[in-house]
Amino acid sequence: MAGIGLAPPLRGCPRKGVGIRFPVLHGAVGVAAGYLTSMSVGGAFVLGGVCASAGFIHAPAVCRAALPEANPGIHVTASLGVTLPCNLPFGLPLHCQYALWPFGVPPAG
Repeated sequence: MAGIGLAPPLRGCPRKGVGIRFPVLHGAVGVAAGYLTSMSVGGAFVLGGVCASAGFIHAPAVCRAALPEANPGIHVTASLGVTLPCNLPFGLPLHCQYALWPFGVPPAG
Protein backbone atom coordinates (compact mmCIF):
# COMPACT_ATOMS: atom_id res chain seq x y z
CA MET A 1 0.00 0.00 0.00
CA ALA A 2 2.89 2.39 0.53
CA GLY A 3 3.75 2.31 -3.19
CA ILE A 4 0.26 3.40 -4.13
CA GLY A 5 0.88 6.79 -2.55
CA LEU A 6 3.64 7.41 -5.09
CA ALA A 7 1.31 6.78 -8.04
CA PRO A 8 0.52 9.54 -10.52
CA PRO A 9 -2.80 11.34 -10.05
CA LEU A 10 -6.04 10.37 -11.77
CA ARG A 11 -5.97 11.33 -15.45
CA GLY A 12 -9.36 10.07 -16.52
CA CYS A 13 -11.38 6.92 -16.23
CA PRO A 14 -12.90 5.29 -19.31
CA ARG A 15 -15.78 3.77 -17.32
CA LYS A 16 -17.51 6.62 -15.53
CA GLY A 17 -20.21 5.74 -13.03
CA VAL A 18 -19.05 2.18 -12.40
CA GLY A 19 -18.00 3.02 -8.85
CA ILE A 20 -21.57 4.07 -8.06
CA ARG A 21 -23.69 1.62 -10.05
CA PHE A 22 -22.01 -1.67 -9.21
CA PRO A 23 -22.08 -1.33 -5.40
CA VAL A 24 -25.82 -0.67 -5.56
CA LEU A 25 -26.31 -3.71 -7.80
CA HIS A 26 -24.07 -5.95 -5.69
CA GLY A 27 -25.80 -4.79 -2.50
CA ALA A 28 -29.21 -5.65 -3.95
CA VAL A 29 -27.94 -9.08 -5.00
CA GLY A 30 -26.53 -9.61 -1.50
CA VAL A 31 -29.84 -8.66 0.13
CA ALA A 32 -31.72 -10.98 -2.23
CA ALA A 33 -29.31 -13.80 -1.45
CA GLY A 34 -29.81 -13.19 2.25
CA TYR A 35 -33.57 -13.28 1.85
CA LEU A 36 -33.46 -16.45 -0.29
CA THR A 37 -31.30 -18.20 2.31
CA SER A 38 -33.81 -17.32 5.07
CA MET A 39 -31.64 -14.78 6.87
CA SER A 40 -33.21 -12.23 9.18
CA VAL A 41 -33.69 -8.62 8.09
CA GLY A 42 -30.45 -7.65 9.81
CA GLY A 43 -28.56 -10.57 8.29
CA ALA A 44 -29.79 -9.72 4.78
CA PHE A 45 -28.85 -6.06 5.32
CA VAL A 46 -25.35 -6.93 6.53
CA LEU A 47 -24.82 -9.33 3.62
CA GLY A 48 -25.94 -6.61 1.21
CA GLY A 49 -23.59 -4.11 2.83
CA VAL A 50 -20.68 -6.53 2.64
CA CYS A 51 -21.40 -7.32 -1.02
CA ALA A 52 -21.61 -3.61 -1.84
CA SER A 53 -18.42 -2.82 0.06
CA ALA A 54 -16.31 -5.69 -1.23
CA GLY A 55 -15.25 -3.78 -4.33
CA PHE A 56 -13.59 -0.86 -2.62
CA ILE A 57 -12.02 -3.05 0.04
CA HIS A 58 -10.15 -5.45 -2.19
CA ALA A 59 -10.05 -3.75 -5.61
CA PRO A 60 -6.85 -1.71 -5.10
CA ALA A 61 -4.87 -4.75 -3.93
CA VAL A 62 -6.23 -7.01 -6.67
CA CYS A 63 -5.56 -4.44 -9.40
CA ARG A 64 -2.06 -3.88 -8.09
CA ALA A 65 -1.30 -7.62 -8.14
CA ALA A 66 -3.09 -8.57 -11.36
CA LEU A 67 -2.28 -5.50 -13.44
CA PRO A 68 1.08 -4.11 -12.31
CA GLU A 69 1.26 -1.81 -15.35
CA ALA A 70 -2.14 -0.23 -14.59
CA ASN A 71 -2.31 3.31 -13.26
CA PRO A 72 -3.08 2.97 -9.51
CA GLY A 73 -4.39 6.51 -9.47
CA ILE A 74 -7.50 5.33 -11.27
CA HIS A 75 -8.53 2.31 -9.23
CA VAL A 76 -7.55 3.77 -5.86
CA THR A 77 -9.37 7.03 -6.57
CA ALA A 78 -12.42 5.19 -7.90
CA SER A 79 -12.64 2.87 -4.91
CA LEU A 80 -11.83 5.26 -2.06
CA GLY A 81 -12.81 8.58 -3.56
CA VAL A 82 -16.05 7.64 -5.32
CA THR A 83 -17.46 4.34 -4.10
CA LEU A 84 -16.94 4.74 -0.36
CA PRO A 85 -18.37 8.28 -0.06
CA CYS A 86 -21.41 7.30 -2.18
CA ASN A 87 -21.97 3.99 -0.41
CA LEU A 88 -22.13 5.39 3.11
CA PRO A 89 -24.89 8.04 2.81
CA PHE A 90 -26.83 6.54 -0.13
CA GLY A 91 -26.01 2.87 -0.62
CA LEU A 92 -26.43 1.55 2.91
CA PRO A 93 -29.84 3.19 3.52
CA LEU A 94 -30.95 1.84 0.15
CA HIS A 95 -29.81 -1.67 1.10
CA CYS A 96 -31.66 -1.32 4.39
CA GLN A 97 -34.87 -0.56 2.49
CA TYR A 98 -34.17 -3.51 0.16
CA ALA A 99 -33.80 -5.73 3.22
CA LEU A 100 -37.02 -4.49 4.86
CA TRP A 101 -39.22 -4.73 1.76
CA PRO A 102 -39.54 -8.55 1.41
CA PHE A 103 -40.38 -8.87 5.11
CA GLY A 104 -43.33 -6.48 4.81
CA VAL A 105 -41.81 -3.75 6.96
CA PRO A 106 -43.00 -0.31 5.78
CA PRO A 107 -40.29 2.04 4.46
CA ALA A 108 -38.93 4.69 6.77
CA GLY A 109 -39.77 8.28 6.17
